[in-house]
Amino acid sequence: MALRVTVVSLITLFCAVPACHAVEAQPCLDQVKECFGYTDAQRDRCFKRVAEAAECASSDVGVLARRRAEFSTLVPNDAPTGPSFLGPQLVDRACIAKFDSAWSGALVKGETSAETNANLLSSLERCAYNQASDVMRP
Repeated sequence: MALRVTVVSLITLFCAVPACHAVEAQPCLDQVKECFGYTDAQRDRCFKRVAEAAECASSDVGVLARRRAEFSTLVPNDAPTGPSFLGPQLVDRACIAKFDSAWSGALVKGETSAETNANLLSSLERCAYNQASDVMRP
């Protein structure tokens, strides 16, 4: 009886660790990895599709995919934007390409850690810059 309780406890313990989370996130990871096989507009559409997928909604990979999709030129006009006084937000496409390379490289090694995802998100945020205000120009 004690052995059976111990075995059940161990199974419960193993499912509490990230291994079970990895199984849940695997479909999302597979979809993101597929996106890196596409080029330009197809890749943008793929990230948008991953960002909208229900299985990716709460995962770190889904958050990265959602933010990456926001940098797409194909994002619909009703996407949330900043206040109009901030002006248009420009995207550095070379920076996006570097981000894509870094992310795909990290995913080749396996599931990424929370720290790696945070660093990737930070590097992605640096790919956006606001246009200089006309007031600031000579």
